[in-house]
Amino acid sequence: MALIKCPECGKEISDQADRCPNCGYKKPRTRKINFQKKHIAIFGGCFAVVVVMIATCFILMKSKDRSPFEKISANMKKEQVHKEFGKPQAMSSDEDDYIVEESYYHVSFLGLDGMLLVNYSEEDHDGSITDVEWKYILKDEEDISDFSEKVDHIKEFFTEKYGLPRETSDRSNILKWEDSVGQSYTLKIRLDADSSIPKSITIYFEP
Repeated sequence: MALIKCPECGKEISDQADRCPNCGYKKPRTRKINFQKKHIAIFGGCFAVVVVMIATCFILMKSKDRSPFEKISANMKKEQVHKEFGKPQAMSSDEDDYIVEESYYHVSFLGLDGMLLVNYSEEDHDGSITDVEWKYILKDEEDISDFSEKVDHIKEFFTEKYGLPRETSDRSNILKWEDSVGQSYTLKIRLDADSSIPKSITIYFEP
């Protein structure tokens, strides 16, 4: 407690007193700010912003780890694929085999910017999916170690989801996984024709 002078009579009074005991002067009330509550509110707001930012980053990271094949199911029609991936950037057809191929560029998988090729059967004019292919081509500035790391990441992704793969045709550069409903995912490493240097990663999906 401290003593202050009454602004009316000049006598010393307690700073806690509402009125001057000498002249009856009533001190004007001042609104006190609860700094503790204010600080808690500020801290709570900042914490909420940080939580939202972390959650957003987590969602974005998980979306990069999603396989593009997760958007595709057996007997899916062309219109349904267009709803998931948008309008294709290119299209070709084989009239003899009644196959139509649509290409989607910049389809990301595990942070890799690849291309998605979707094949449809037009034999019965229903446009059902026959198979899907995702391809990543090694860039000029990437070396063999970069490529190996990407391949290992893809192997880990499919092995974690579907178990250990099996080699096909006695070739170590072709691995195959199967899910619980019999859909297969085949990873193929294409090598340069004149050397053992890898050129591309391709994953074939057969729903």
